[in-house]
Amino acid sequence: MQVPPWEYVIGVMHGGAAGVIFVVILSVILSVILSVILSVILSVILSVILSVILSLILSVSDTQVGDEIDMDKHDMIPHRSDHQLQDKPKTKKTP
Repeated sequence: MQVPPWEYVIGVMHGGAAGVIFVVILSVILSVILSVILSVILSVILSVILSVILSLILSVSDTQVGDEIDMDKHDMIPHRSDHQLQDKPKTKKTP
């Protein structure tokens, strides 16, 4: 004869060992299922939030920093070009 599960729980109240085993197994299964579901939900939510924040940061930095840099000011700095470096005599004059 098969005993229904609620009698196991009633057995726990009266100190039955079978009810304790049933409740322990049930609680372990439920905790594993809930932890997996919560971890998946939290990881999805966090990844979406982080991707939105990163895309906002990148879009703001592209528009502001790109507009602030003026390339004409960098061209006014005197540089030594390659042909000026090659004009130097390569041989030493001996006295």
